[in-house]
Amino acid sequence: QDGALKLIDEALKHSPTLVDLYHVKGRILKHAGALETAADVLEEGRTLDLADKWINSKSAKFQLRAGRIKKGEDIVALFTKHEGDSRGYLMDMQCMWFEIEAGMAYMRQDDLGMALKFFKSVEKHFDDFEQDQLDFHTYCLRKFTMRSYVGMLRLIERVRGDRFFAAAAHGAVLCYLRIHDEKALFGPNQDDAEPDLASMTAAERKRAKAKARKAEQKRKKEEEEKAAAAAKQQEEKKDKPVKRWRDLPEDDDPTGTKLFETLREDPLKHASEIVRAVVKFAPNNLQTHIDAFEVAVRRGKLLQALRALYAAVQLEKDHDGIEHPDIFSRLIPFLHFVQNGAITYAPWAGMSTSKEDKNKQVTKPLTVSPVAKEVIDTIAAEIGVSGAPLDLGKAYYAKFAADHSSGDAAKRVAACKAQLLLVPSDAAPFKDVAALPSGARFEAFDFVRTFLLEHGAPADVSAAFEAKLQAAFPRAVPSQSSAKEE
Repeated sequence: QDGALKLIDEALKHSPTLVDLYHVKGRILKHAGALETAADVLEEGRTLDLADKWINSKSAKFQLRAGRIKKGEDIVALFTKHEGDSRGYLMDMQCMWFEIEAGMAYMRQDDLGMALKFFKSVEKHFDDFEQDQLDFHTYCLRKFTMRSYVGMLRLIERVRGDRFFAAAAHGAVLCYLRIHDEKALFGPNQDDAEPDLASMTAAERKRAKAKARKAEQKRKKEEEEKAAAAAKQQEEKKDKPVKRWRDLPEDDDPTGTKLFETLREDPLKHASEIVRAVVKFAPNNLQTHIDAFEVAVRRGKLLQALRALYAAVQLEKDHDGIEHPDIFSRLIPFLHFVQNGAITYAPWAGMSTSKEDKNKQVTKPLTVSPVAKEVIDTIAAEIGVSGAPLDLGKAYYAKFAADHSSGDAAKRVAACKAQLLLVPSDAAPFKDVAALPSGARFEAFDFVRTFLLEHGAPADVSAAFEAKLQAAFPRAVPSQSSAKEE
């Protein structure tokens, strides 16, 4: 990274007005872990040519990935005819790359309401595509342009297989899974639940009823105030009409709160609806089947979960097969739980409520009918699982994690994750996953750091790994996953 930066600085010294060089330097800094510095460099390059839409979009994307959402929106708004509502204009113009990047940025900042708002906006675009094609049926038949008509029909059949739809669906599923796994932070407000009056004393019932009356009065008052404010705003608009591009409708949920309140009641139901669509139209996308497994296993649909992993293995059969990190880290623990008749991973068991207790040791009995067990064993043998899952996990761990010379960070993390699910009391995976070779790329270091954070690694292991990362990449910020908007 030092050599690359030295060369690009020499190039910038020779040609300081060449915009492409700023993009190259930004990418170098991104791979060094300095996302904020990279965003600053792209912004410097953007100011050299304010009429260049390409560098404008690149600068906006880097700002979003650095966690500066407001600044990213302001930059991309420079090329919009928004007249006060740049976000509405971008959504109306179906600018899906921006919506996906913004959704992921909000998700990294734990604002799942806004993240889902952007992901659902992308889904709406594809609904519009299907609705718009209805206008062409009579036109094509009347003009007798049958070749174009057949082409349009075939396009509509596969339009939801587009990479933007798959990316938005993946982001939405991640949001729903977080709502399910971290109920204490994102789940329905328990204070709004009906109190159990039967189990209370007379004095407690009196206090509970008084509290409920006050809450109801407060809610009605807030609704009246909101209605009055909305009416006043409408009157002001009548007095001072504002010209809006294409007369965009007002966004009645600018913060995504209403959408979030609607969707968080049953997150797995909404996630399964998305997964069903993306599996149908994007079956060649590996991430599609991984998401399908994660949703199905949380819903207790064991055969659906295995079907998703079977489809994933079929896509990878000419490559890693079941040794693919995303497949192995799920398939082997899943088969182990089925074999033992109990799930010990809290999110899969539906027993996690926060990030802290996602890795607590739990035991949820798993009842599998003889017929289902036979089907699972048959499919497991068909995809190449031979032997006890526990033994396969140990062999994979010895090959990719215990052997510190292995440079495949994805398989190292997969081996350690599978080992933690198979043997929850084993602390060795944390030390082995952190033993990355010093020459590994920053992406590998960041991947391992995310694993240590998500799985509750011991403080001394996390601190030692962070020191190792900072020594290898001194420009990297302490934690990319917790970047907050300035």
